[in-house]
Amino acid sequence: MSWKMLSAAALAGAGLPALCVALLHAGFIRFNYPSLERYPVRGIDVSHHQGSIDWTLLERRQARFAYIKASEGATFRDPRFSANWESALAAGVVPGAYHYFTLCKSGAEQAVNFVAAAGWTKSHGLPPAVDLEFGGNCPRRPPVGELASELQNFLRAVEQAWGCVPVLYVTQDFHNRYTANRFGSHPVWVRDILGHPRLERGRDWRLWQFANRGRLSGVPGFIDLNVFNGSITEFKTFRCGGGLRLQENGPLDLGPIGAPRTLQRHIAAAKSNSMKAFARLMALLAAGVAGPAPVLVQGAEKQAAKPPEVRVYRRDLGGVSVLRITPKGWIDNGRRLVYIHGDSEAFLSERGMLAGGAWVAARTGLRVVSIDYVSSPRAPWVEVADQVVAVFRALNRLGFGMNELALYGDSAAGAVAVESVLKMRDTGLGMPAAVVLWSPSMGSADTGESAMKAGDADGGPDFARGFPPTLIQGGTREISQDPLRQLYAALKSCGQSVTLDLYEGMPQVFQVRLPGSPESIAALDRMGTFLRQHLEK
Repeated sequence: MSWKMLSAAALAGAGLPALCVALLHAGFIRFNYPSLERYPVRGIDVSHHQGSIDWTLLERRQARFAYIKASEGATFRDPRFSANWESALAAGVVPGAYHYFTLCKSGAEQAVNFVAAAGWTKSHGLPPAVDLEFGGNCPRRPPVGELASELQNFLRAVEQAWGCVPVLYVTQDFHNRYTANRFGSHPVWVRDILGHPRLERGRDWRLWQFANRGRLSGVPGFIDLNVFNGSITEFKTFRCGGGLRLQENGPLDLGPIGAPRTLQRHIAAAKSNSMKAFARLMALLAAGVAGPAPVLVQGAEKQAAKPPEVRVYRRDLGGVSVLRITPKGWIDNGRRLVYIHGDSEAFLSERGMLAGGAWVAARTGLRVVSIDYVSSPRAPWVEVADQVVAVFRALNRLGFGMNELALYGDSAAGAVAVESVLKMRDTGLGMPAAVVLWSPSMGSADTGESAMKAGDADGGPDFARGFPPTLIQGGTREISQDPLRQLYAALKSCGQSVTLDLYEGMPQVFQVRLPGSPESIAALDRMGTFLRQHLEK
């Protein structure tokens, strides 16, 4: 029916209200018109219901991406999925696969079907998505706990197959009943054709289906219209390629650990057996011993501390490369620990720094997000702080509240951690729930001069306006304990909650340099207790 025929019919009948209803039904008008300036990235979602699409006729401005139905339930596979996928790629449209989740089949069965139908697409495209809605579903409404368990089984299997976190497509009623305040690590794609999406406080959406009766050239009939919540640059990182898996399951290969440059001056004076063994190990490494380096523990100098089993993925968050470190047997509690490593060239290789994140993940049970920043002197430390803030903003957009995030840094990254938290606070982003600092060096990484004073009058950080609860850990055999003691005093004098946790005979960042030692295990366990105390509030 044409525009003129609709208008004539409506005006001849009930008048203007009927005309509006007719125009809405025909897709000529709609409730939502998202700003192109605010949401420059537009997309569609399609299935076999759209029939044969001429992808070459789609306007790039209206269809930069397309989510394509691959499967439904435990057995159904969309007959047009492969053709739509290949045609979208050929037309320059970024594709993604989605599965319609039924409430009558187990999550495990449905994951097998989805992976079989679309697993071959994982090397390129958007993260996989799961369609969660009551419309067209079976009449059964399982209890919340049962659905959460089945959905978690599905999501874990899909994440393992694709190597990146699946997206949750939700209608408002389904979200309110089943996914609100749950599955916080998953990007949310909201269907709301009547108004702007609204999720629970502290959670943001990533995609918005704002219309279900859209009209675009090349598509016979109606089509769903969507926007991406972010810039064109941010959209370029919203790829499964950004979540490329570095390591499947099994022990992390740490590689050789570099010899220290400065610790030999005081390491020989160590009183603990752990440090004596460590000194001998470093002497061997300095002499050019090849191969993975064993880390010796107290009372067992020939015994290697076996690294924990973790899975490591590389992905982008807010345009910043990160390593996502997941411990074996991990259960998602909706909390994340962001890690800023110190200057790895000063002591350990980058693989060694990765090992530090692995030990923390294993002992605390938290998923660690390790920021692979552009290190000084290639980038000033103030720019590194900007990268840290960008990662926290990206985690916010993925649905994490600041009360669900913690931050830890070691050595020179102590200054970066403090600077990052203050930037978050002062820009209105908020502050993480807790901060852990290992042997923080509060001076400039470029000049070596101390920037920490016992207050703000001398140019030191302004803690009086707020700072998260902080745990500072160090050893009594550090080159200098002044920075960590000054930081402790500055936070304490401003009334902030801070704990100084020192270990006898330990060097700087001993948690990484002596993994498996009694002191390291005690420090990591203390760190885990501290984080749980503040992340579970």
